[in-house]
Amino acid sequence: MKKTAGFFIAENLKNPLMGKRNQNACVMRAKITYTQKHINAISNLNKRKLQKLYRITEIEENEKKYLPKL
Repeated sequence: MKKTAGFFIAENLKNPLMGKRNQNACVMRAKITYTQKHINAISNLNKRKLQKLYRITEIEENEKKYLPKL
């Protein structure tokens, strides 16, 4: 099993020597990392959708050239 940043943060939180302030910082870091990954995933999906749409409209434009005008 691959150990992720979340795993290490959870391990750090179990450490009794770590102060409350450091624990809070670890939790915030984990939330920020998760949010960034989520945003990147959404933006990559949107990029793919836009690329597909652009290709479709490009094909339609090329097809229009060969259609007779009514």
